Formats: sequence, C-alpha cells, structure tokens
Amino acid sequence: MTDVANGNQHPMNLAPGQSLEGAVFEEANLDAANVSGSVLTACSFVRASLQDANFSTANLTHSVLSGVDAKRAVFRQAVLRYVVACGATFDGADMSAADLLGANLSGATLRECSLEEAELSGASFEGCDLSGARLGGANLTSANFTGACMRGAYLAGANLTGAKLDRADLSDAVISDADLSLVSGSGVSFRSGVLERVRARGADFSGCDFSNAIASGANFERATLYGGTMANFVAEDASYEFADLRQSRLEHARFTRTSFVGAILLGAEATACDFAGADFYWAELPDGAIVRWALTTARVPTGPDETYGPRGVRPPYVRMMPLHRTPSQR
Repeated sequence: MTDVANGNQHPMNLAPGQSLEGAVFEEANLDAANVSGSVLTACSFVRASLQDANFSTANLTHSVLSGVDAKRAVFRQAVLRYVVACGATFDGADMSAADLLGANLSGATLRECSLEEAELSGASFEGCDLSGARLGGANLTSANFTGACMRGAYLAGANLTGAKLDRADLSDAVISDADLSLVSGSGVSFRSGVLERVRARGADFSGCDFSNAIASGANFERATLYGGTMANFVAEDASYEFADLRQSRLEHARFTRTSFVGAILLGAEATACDFAGADFYWAELPDGAIVRWALTTARVPTGPDETYGPRGVRPPYVRMMPLHRTPSQR
C-alpha cells in the first residue's frame, strides 16, 4: 500500500495514467494535481485538498473521499462507483458524464457543480447542497435526495424514476422534460420551478408547494398531490387523470385544457382559477364545486342515470346464473 498521507505527497510527483490502487492520500495536498486516466481504486483521500485537481477518466471505484476539498476539480468521465464522499466539498467541480453508481455523498456540498449526463442511479445525496448544480440528462433512478437543497438546479431531461425527494428544496429549479415517475417526494418545494412536460406518473407529491411554478404539458396521472399548494400555478394542457388532489389548495392557477378525468378533489379549494376547457369527467368534486369553481366551459361529471346510444336500443339479455354450478348443470 502506498502511503502519501499528511501532505507529504507533492502534486508534481503525480502523473496521468498511474496505477495506485489502495493508496492512502489522507490529508494530502493534491491541489492542481493531474492524475487523469489513473487507476485509484480503493484509495483513501480523507480530508485531502483536491482543489483544481484533474481526475478526468480516472477510476476511483470504492475510494473514500470523505471531507475532501475538491473545489473546481475535474472528474469528467471518471469512474466513482460506490465511492464514499460524505461531507465533501465539490463546489464548481466538473463531474459531467462521470459514473457515480451507488456513491454516498450524504451531507456533501456541490454548489454550481456540473453533473450533466452523469450516471447517478442509486447514489445518496441526502442533505446535500446542490444549489445551482447542473444535472441535465443525468440518470438519477432510485437516487436519494432527501432533505437536499437544489435551489436553482438544472435537471432538464434527467431520469429520476423512483428517486427519493422528500423535503427537498427545488425552488427555481428547471426540471422540464424530466422523468419523475414513481418518485417519493412529500413536502418538496417546487416554488417558481419549471416542470413543463415532466412525466410524474404514480409519484407521491403530497404536501408539496407548486406556487408560481409552471407545469404545462406535464403528466401527473395517478400521482398523489394530497394537501398540496398551487398558488399562481400554470398547468395548461396537463394531465391529472385519476390523481389524488384531496385537500389541495388552488389559487389563481391556470388549468386550461387540463384533464382531471377520474381525479379525486374532495376537500380541495379552488379560488379564482381558470379551468377553461378542462375535463372533470368521472372526477370526485366537493359539493357545489361546479358553481363555485365556475366550471362553465369545463366538462363536468354526469349523473349515473344518464345513458348514451340510439333510442330503443336495449342491452342484450344475459341469463343470471349462480357463481357455482349444481350437479345437474355440470
């Protein structure tokens, strides 16, 4: 095992393309070091300084980077599978197209970090600060962002299927064209966010705040939005079919041509909202909602006594039979 700990290793002694498996760089000063293309698997960089270092295309699988200071470091296309980087600082770092499958970055700071097109499935960003981070096109399936700060983050086209976003702050974030299917995201703040054309089928967004956000063309089919807030919200041509919107608060929101077919809105309140051309067929609405919500140009639920078809047409005769068969009927 190579031991270059406690600052004894000068960055000038490192070079690209080296093989240093299992090396110890704890508390080392590797600022501006260039180890691009190196094999650094199972290495320890605990509390090392990696500012402006170049790890492009390097392999750091199973390495430990907890507490490192990697501001502006470059990890472009690096392999960081299953690394542990709890409490690390990656502000301004370039991790675009890097592979962080199953990595643990809980409590890390990644402000203005680039993670575009990165492989982040199963990674943990719990409690992280990703303010202004760029994750466009990244694979975030089953990743954990519980309690993370992602204000102003860019996630357009990202795949967050099955990710955990509970209590995350996504205010001012751009999430357009992202896949949020089956996301667990109770208590998320989407205030002033851009969610145009997102796919959030079956997601849990109970208690979320969508105030001042835009979600036109979004798909929230069979999603849970129980107790959510949608003030000054725009969701034109969107779909909330068979979604749970109970106890939600809608104020000055615009839902023109949006489908609420089969949705449950019992206990919901809508104030000064625009539902022109919306479809509430089969929806469960609060008593008096058709009048109070001014659904004059929307398609509303019809009574059970209404029938459709040509006059005089009757359904075919069906002989009633017991669920079991008697011996004589066998």
